[in-house]
This record gives sequence, C-alpha cells and structure tokens, in this order.
Amino acid sequence: MAIDTAVPASPVTHELRGKVLLVTVDNPPVNALGVDVRRGLAAAIEHAESNDAVQAVLIVGAGRNFIAGADIREFGKPPQPPALPEVCARMESCHKLVIAAIHGAALGGGAGSALGGNISRSNSYADDYSRGYHGKRHHGNKHRHWD
Repeated sequence: MAIDTAVPASPVTHELRGKVLLVTVDNPPVNALGVDVRRGLAAAIEHAESNDAVQAVLIVGAGRNFIAGADIREFGKPPQPPALPEVCARMESCHKLVIAAIHGAALGGGAGSALGGNISRSNSYADDYSRGYHGKRHHGNKHRHWD
C-alpha cells in the first residue's frame, strides 16, 4: 500500500518575472490571512531580500479578492507565528520596493498587509472604500497610496 507523503501546496507562491518577484496569495474562497498565508508572505519577502536579481516585490491576490482578512478557521485557537504585525514590519523594512496590488476585498488584516508595502494601488478607490479599505492611510513616511 502506498503512503501519500505529498506536501500540500502553499497558498502563497512567488516567481521572478524580470526584476519583479510576483507574489500571489491563493487561499480560496476569499484569500483569508491564515498562518500559511502569513508564513508564505514572510518567506517571499525573505526570498526577495536574499536575491540580488529582485528589485521589487508585487503582491497580488488570486481570484476576486486581495486578502479578505483573518481566517475564521483560526478563531479560538492558540495563535501561530508569525503574527501579522511581524509580517507587516518585515514588508516595511524590506530593502526592495514592495507593492500591493489591491482588488476586491482588502479587509482587516488584508488592509494591514496592503499598508505594509511601500505602495498600495487599487483598481478603484470607491470600490475599496465600500469594502473597508479607506485608502490614503500612512505607515511612517514611506507609504504612498495613489488613486
């Protein structure tokens, strides 16, 4: 009898496209910000930092949402590292340009993740505002948001 030893695919993937590390969050149905997503985002930033070919990081969400907030499957359970503030701090301190391409919902931790980057770009300010991302919020002196 064969034993299945396959490792589940990560909900965060990254690939180098030219000088840009494309980081895709794909955690259906809404790209919830669970522990595997947080670990994947942290790993992608570490990869960017250690790779001289990477000049910028572009974070996108697969499907209809950027990151729709906390993963309700983790509510009531002990927190697992890394915590979201650690991931956001890592994004903010990254020596490479970090861009969050926001579309659909970016709620709670999803909005926080977007603000952890150097630049947040949404497809429609009004659309994001109606879903909880209120734009033009600054993290230190380096966060810029263009409508």
